[in-house]
Amino acid sequence: MRYKALHMRFNGVLAVLCAALGSLSSCLGSPTSVSAVDNAPTEQSPQSSRSGVALTPNNLQSLQRYARAITVKVMSDDNWGSGILIRQQGKMYTVLTNQHVLWIGDRYIIQTSDGKTFNAQRAIQSGFGKNDLGMLQFTNTATAEYPVAKLGCSLQLSKGTPVFAAGFPLPLNETSTKGFKFTTGAISLISPKAFEGGYQVGYSNNIEKGMSGGPVLNAKGEVIAINGMHQEPLWGDPYIFQDGSKPNAALFPVLSHSSWGIPVETALKTSALTHYLLSDACPAKKQVIGLGS
Repeated sequence: MRYKALHMRFNGVLAVLCAALGSLSSCLGSPTSVSAVDNAPTEQSPQSSRSGVALTPNNLQSLQRYARAITVKVMSDDNWGSGILIRQQGKMYTVLTNQHVLWIGDRYIIQTSDGKTFNAQRAIQSGFGKNDLGMLQFTNTATAEYPVAKLGCSLQLSKGTPVFAAGFPLPLNETSTKGFKFTTGAISLISPKAFEGGYQVGYSNNIEKGMSGGPVLNAKGEVIAINGMHQEPLWGDPYIFQDGSKPNAALFPVLSHSSWGIPVETALKTSALTHYLLSDACPAKKQVIGLGS
């Protein structure tokens, strides 16, 4: 209940601010990044919108706290990735993540926002096909309940729309430690068709290894995509469409300077998630930025 109240409070504050600005897309200026170690508060600077009105640190921190509440750490042995709480059925919770996160091992532990850990199992018949998506389930043996994500749409978003990405980066070395990371940025482009793995949403947020499987949220706190590919990939060519074709080579700098996520719409095409509903604000018509050769 505490997290639901937090989400409602954030939405109310943001709605008033965005009404004054005229649109949600003008609620954030140039991309910045903020980090927090788990539940520790984060010092943030006001964000200037294109209209010159500041998005206060309190507004951003409210969204950050909500993102932290729905984001879990997916652990196996000494490795980990991130995941999103998307469903609660009594004591059973479902976590959406990347398939490549599940490759880290065969036995999984979920760590929730309060630091508690739970044994998890792969969800049977998730039906994601060749898309880089997977699901885990765990039984909550604690007394506390955890919030689940509200889902929104991404394929109609315009370039420059503010988005927020979260997850748990891996440490740079054995002596360093990193906690929960929350970044702000903007949509850089939406591909008219999916790259291999289902990646279709490009954004300017800095995504690090370990944040795969974490949420990409819009300004209303809705999860619109799943993190999975960071900027400047070190090997291979990830920019191949699922049909085997490639985008125009002139667009490679834009592609490589973007982080990439799988749209929620793709996840909801599977039989395991067809009962989920997107936000009422999602239009039927897709607005995409051309990437064809």
